[in-house]
Amino acid sequence: APGKKHIEDHWIAEFWNGAERRWQRVDPEIDDVIGRTLRLPFDPADIPEGQFLASWECHDEVVSGRIDAAAVGFEPEPTGIPYTRYKMLQDLSSLTGSEIVPWAGWGVGGPESGRFEDIREVTATMARVLRSIGTPEGLEEARNLMATHPGLRMPEGFDPGMFEKEWLGD
Repeated sequence: APGKKHIEDHWIAEFWNGAERRWQRVDPEIDDVIGRTLRLPFDPADIPEGQFLASWECHDEVVSGRIDAAAVGFEPEPTGIPYTRYKMLQDLSSLTGSEIVPWAGWGVGGPESGRFEDIREVTATMARVLRSIGTPEGLEEARNLMATHPGLRMPEGFDPGMFEKEWLGD
């Protein structure tokens, strides 16, 4: 609808810029040609804050009502909080040492998320932990959360599906 914003996921990377002592966001998918075509108001090799929302930032925007829940995600897949929870699980997994493919989800971030009685509490905890994951204490809390919560711990023998096998050439 006119004037409505739709938010989809997009993968960017961050690296520690030691010379400037800061995390720097980059989008290696956007070269000079694509950047000119899109008329980006920023340098994709140094993306300013606010151009992309991290999973937890998007979650906070939906919870606060600043972003319409139906505008986040892809129909007919989950949108709103279930979608941000799914993306937060992926981020927590990757940031704590288990990098996964973009479509992988399980537990509180998968189709069986409704079976967890503490779903609201764990969702809020995921957002809180991701806010502070850049600190040693935050990273330790994230690792502990991913190792101990039954809805966050990666299932033994987890297989994200046929897409991973295609990418691996099997």
